[in-house]
Amino acid sequence: MKRIQHIVLLLAAVICFASCEKKNTPEPSNTNTANSAKVTIAFANEVDGQPLELGQMKYTNAAGNLYQVNLLKYYVSNVILVKSDNTEVNLGNYDLIDASDLSTCKVEAADIPNGTYTGIKFNIGIPYDRNHNGAQDGDLDPALGMIWDWNTGYVFFKHEGKYRNSSGVDKNLAFHYATDRAFTAIEVPLTNPLVVNGTARTLKLKFNLNNLYTTPTNVDFNVDNSRQSSTAADFPWLDNLKESFSDAFIFDKVE
Repeated sequence: MKRIQHIVLLLAAVICFASCEKKNTPEPSNTNTANSAKVTIAFANEVDGQPLELGQMKYTNAAGNLYQVNLLKYYVSNVILVKSDNTEVNLGNYDLIDASDLSTCKVEAADIPNGTYTGIKFNIGIPYDRNHNGAQDGDLDPALGMIWDWNTGYVFFKHEGKYRNSSGVDKNLAFHYATDRAFTAIEVPLTNPLVVNGTARTLKLKFNLNNLYTTPTNVDFNVDNSRQSSTAADFPWLDNLKESFSDAFIFDKVE
C-alpha cells in the first residue's frame, strides 16, 4: 500500500511541476524585432503609361514625332531615403539602369533602418570625383559602353532609336546626355510613405520618357535628333533636359 501511495504522490508532483513550467514559459512572439530591412527601389520605364518596348515604332512625343527606342540606359547614383523627421539614409550607390535587362532596373539596399520615409533623392549621372577617376568596376565598368574617356567622363543617359520624319522616312535618333554640366539631382515625394519595420519592402518609381522631351520645351526630333553633349552648342539642350528630368520620375507605390 505504501508503495502505491508513493507512486501516486510522485505522479502528482510530476503533473504539478509540468503545469507550473508551462505557465512560466512565455508564449512565442510574432513581433518582428529586426531594426532594419532590405529595401528595393524599382524603376519602371514607360512612355505615357505604356511599358517601354524596345524596337517598336509606337510612341509619339509632345511634338508629334512617332519614334522607337532601341536602347535606353541611365545612371542612378547616391540614392537617399528621407525620413519623416528629415534625417537621411544615403546608399552611396552607382547603378546603371538598362531597359533591355529588367534585372538591372532596381537599386537594392540590404540594411535600411526602421522608420517612415516620405521622400527619395538621387542623381542622374556620376559625381565629379568618380566621373574622372581612372579604372572603375561594377556598373562603372567601361566595358558597359557608357564612358568616352577619362577627360569627358561617363555618358549619364542614352536613348538611341529611330523616328519617322515629316516625309514618312525613318531616321536615326541618338541622344547622349553627358559631361559634368549634365549631373542632375532628382527629388521625388512619396505620397504613400515607405514604412520599414524589419520586413523587406519595395519602393516603385516610374520613368516616363516622354516627360523628358516635353517640359519645359518640347523636343522636336525633326529639328533635333542627335546630341552628343560634346560642344557648347549642346548647352541649351543639356539645360533643357536637366530641368525635364525632374518631371520624368514619379512615385508609383510601395509593396
